[in-house]
Amino acid sequence: MAQGFLSSLDLKGSVFGPEDLLVTYQNGNVDGSFVLHYLVGDFVKTFGNQSRILLVLSSETVNHWNSVGSKLGWNFGAQQAKGHLKVIDLGEELFQTLTNSESPGDDAIDLEKLYTNSRNEIESMCGKPNDDGGKNDTVKVLIVVEDLTSLLFHKASGSGRTEVSPERQVLIFLKKLLKLNDVVAGRSAEVTVATLVNSCGTYFASTIGKVLAAVAFEVSPLQTGYSELFSGYLVVKQRPASCDKEIWVKSYQYKLDDRQIKLSPLTKLNF
Repeated sequence: MAQGFLSSLDLKGSVFGPEDLLVTYQNGNVDGSFVLHYLVGDFVKTFGNQSRILLVLSSETVNHWNSVGSKLGWNFGAQQAKGHLKVIDLGEELFQTLTNSESPGDDAIDLEKLYTNSRNEIESMCGKPNDDGGKNDTVKVLIVVEDLTSLLFHKASGSGRTEVSPERQVLIFLKKLLKLNDVVAGRSAEVTVATLVNSCGTYFASTIGKVLAAVAFEVSPLQTGYSELFSGYLVVKQRPASCDKEIWVKSYQYKLDDRQIKLSPLTKLNF
């Protein structure tokens, strides 16, 4: 990958800011997880030894991410060995739950527990607070919640209020993750969250994109079916910090293989 994924998009400034949410939408029969893969790769290459990553996996496996890291030029095992990468494997936890539970329907994911575990992992990676008030180099943290749709499918629970819908619970969970910036502020650390969800047309997904997301990546299949030249469409929308400014939008056709992505700009729109 000669040029970084994000640098090839020509976005306005860094997308890895504190409390920034990066949302990838899968529209139709297409796999948009490659966006998360490239975001992590760019994150590691940009911040180097100051980067910290928490992977919350529910669909993909640790072995898959290990393979992805090797292909995209960063070492999964080395990041883990340094304590710079932690994994919460919900797929493994779910397997153990269903294997050991007497109730076959006991597959709910406890979001309160997941938040607590996420917070503990982030705090352990960021080190001790700066009690002396001194300034250390800022640690950059990227939390990757791999698949929100999977959280919803497994009846997300843990709000303490039974009348709260799973969609609402997941939105609250995301907001709490973003607010981890307040928790680690005294440790010279900043937190960005990246996630993936199916179909930007649903109310749940639209709420995440319009209300929370700093950058949205919409991945769609080719309307003409298979092509040797292109794999699909990618539309990128970046919301400025100031609400009175225009949303930055750019559209691409992309070609994806195991080790690189090639982007061909279609048009640039502002509205």
